[in-house]
Amino acid sequence: AIYQAPTDPMLNWDGPDLLAGCQAAGFSAELQVEHTHTDLRITPALLERWFNPGCDRPSYGDHLAQSLSESERQTVREVFSQALSHQVVSWAGAIALIKASLPI
Repeated sequence: AIYQAPTDPMLNWDGPDLLAGCQAAGFSAELQVEHTHTDLRITPALLERWFNPGCDRPSYGDHLAQSLSESERQTVREVFSQALSHQVVSWAGAIALIKASLPI
């Protein structure tokens, strides 16, 4: 649900939306999506960033606060810390590459 927030301009779009925006602006455009997988070490600093209140954007902990009590959020934080701290996990992502040109 965090990554599908319809009101978050950092997340409420996808590759076809980018392509449509370029075309609406008058560009001839092509889209290529590169899926990425990388190893990510879950550091204590990363866990802090996930659970501390967000500054510019809501953190994971802020999102949990919409559904869980403070005690429940603390339990999740402790479980994450015990299970994930200093572990390396596979992290998936995607990069959208757009080739755009103005028609001649």
